[in-house]
Amino acid sequence: MKTIYSEAFKNCNKLKSVTFSGNSQLTSIGTGTFSNCSSLTNIIIPKNVANIGKDAFSYCNSLTIYCEAVSKPDEWNSNWNSSNRPVYWYRETQPISSGNYWHYNTDGATPLQW
Repeated sequence: MKTIYSEAFKNCNKLKSVTFSGNSQLTSIGTGTFSNCSSLTNIIIPKNVANIGKDAFSYCNSLTIYCEAVSKPDEWNSNWNSSNRPVYWYRETQPISSGNYWHYNTDGATPLQW
């Protein structure tokens, strides 16, 4: 799957966590894809996701977003995180500067914040 279409998981109140496999071919998350997922607490976005649509995570009030990218790609919609949920950017090693960064736990799946 390369695209998760607009509003595909909208109002999925039982959805708690989203992690894509390490070999995910996902490149696009559509507009409002996860909007109103009130139980969603975390998502790990693969580094090859080049596009995220407007309001992809709107009204996900418990959500923390972990991105495998080191910074926001230019192609992501400027309002992709319109609800201003916390976002952590991936780093292999502990960064020198302060900010919202994360890396994988020793289990290779769980995010740990720096």
